[in-house]
Amino acid sequence: MLEQYNLTRGILPEGVTGYILNPDGSFEVDLPADCNLRAGGMNVRYSSAIKGNIQNQTISDLQGVHVKELFVWIGITKVTASDGQLNFVAGPISKSFPVDKFSNSPPLQLSRLLVRKNQAGILFF
Repeated sequence: MLEQYNLTRGILPEGVTGYILNPDGSFEVDLPADCNLRAGGMNVRYSSAIKGNIQNQTISDLQGVHVKELFVWIGITKVTASDGQLNFVAGPISKSFPVDKFSNSPPLQLSRLLVRKNQAGILFF
């Protein structure tokens, strides 16, 4: 799907289980579970359902993809491709990277949910 809009496949991880692309460009991509990984030198968190709108060289209204900036996870809301660069917009932050850093999809690494009991026997995550 991404290549037909002149975007590189490496902006999504391996393991996509399905997608829906509507005529208006709205889409949903399904992964088997939430995952955290490193892509393009960034810590990235993908939800199991990723939504947005796609047009030539642009994904807008993106939901379900977050990047860790300092100690905070910020949602990536827009991705554009231009002049051999991918530009990612996350809140007030915008960063560009060479497209070739995203030529291959990063391997899927499912998040591990840790459940522990505190001294009172209450479960927490």
